[in-house]
Amino acid sequence: MKVLKYIICLIIVPSFLFAWETYDRVIATVNTRPIIESEIEERLQFIQRGRRLTSSQIAAERRKIIDQYIENILISEKSDEMVLVVNDKRINDYLMQVMMEFFLRENRNQDIADSRTRAAFTELNSLNTRYGYILLQNVTDPNLKRFVEHTERTERMSFQSFLNDIKNRMLKEQVMQVTVGVSPPTEKEARDWYNANRANLGFEVHVKHILIRPKGDGFRAEREAASTLENLRRRIVAGESFERLAARYSEDPGSRGQGGDLGWVMLAELDPLFAGAAYQMRRRGEISQPIKSSFGYHLIQYMGRRNIPFNKVEHFIMSRLYYEKMTDQFNKWLVQRKNESEIIFYD
Repeated sequence: MKVLKYIICLIIVPSFLFAWETYDRVIATVNTRPIIESEIEERLQFIQRGRRLTSSQIAAERRKIIDQYIENILISEKSDEMVLVVNDKRINDYLMQVMMEFFLRENRNQDIADSRTRAAFTELNSLNTRYGYILLQNVTDPNLKRFVEHTERTERMSFQSFLNDIKNRMLKEQVMQVTVGVSPPTEKEARDWYNANRANLGFEVHVKHILIRPKGDGFRAEREAASTLENLRRRIVAGESFERLAARYSEDPGSRGQGGDLGWVMLAELDPLFAGAAYQMRRRGEISQPIKSSFGYHLIQYMGRRNIPFNKVEHFIMSRLYYEKMTDQFNKWLVQRKNESEIIFYD
């Protein structure tokens, strides 16, 4: 009777419970670690947004994404072998820096950028603690929402994939440093690279300036600052000394004592709006109209331009050449690692 009872139970179980649906599938394995189709397709969809790609271009992009996943798995395996860990603080510090740069570009005001970064990062941590992942529809803080939308648009991937990529890049750097041994570039190699690429490194400008900060947040304060500089410009054009007026009126303590002289500076070292105005100037002694930057309002006196000297970019060149050597050796290691691994693709 017990046997009959069990048979009857099996017979009357609704057939829909045995109806299988394809939810996701493994399209490849790397040493038994799976690559999931939905993750590849999600990346591909972000790449295709706003772009018309041919079928061959889509196939090529798909191969690139899969290759990146294979590389990430091999790096992850090596980091596990060597017990390498990317701590949360390093990731958080990087994210804070990226957010700060984004909000500074938005507003050009350091205090506002600080405030927005703190607000966005607080909600980011809250969402990550609550859900374990970040989706745009869960975001309520407008600052974080703008940052997430910007990141997904420029990086062409979901924000969660962006966070994962940060960790993967940091793991890659650690694996490269430990597994790849290269000698640092010599000064001769750096100078040879500088001489071959000097024309593409940009230039630096010699400028002087007078800074006036608005005495308040309203339009009236802004207009008064600009008006003060317009009056100073008329006096300079009429023959008064730029240096003497800068020493008396400029609110930049770093250059006021030198008559407003900033010396030779790279454009990248300057506020973007200030740099844009200086870039347009060509005639020695030329005086700009009042220029607004994130610091206030300026008059700029242009004194000249020249190629960036070697000593100012030596560290950059050394770092670049060293990283190129590291990357070349790492790519050789990666090829060897792939050849030693069991990589299976499924149709």
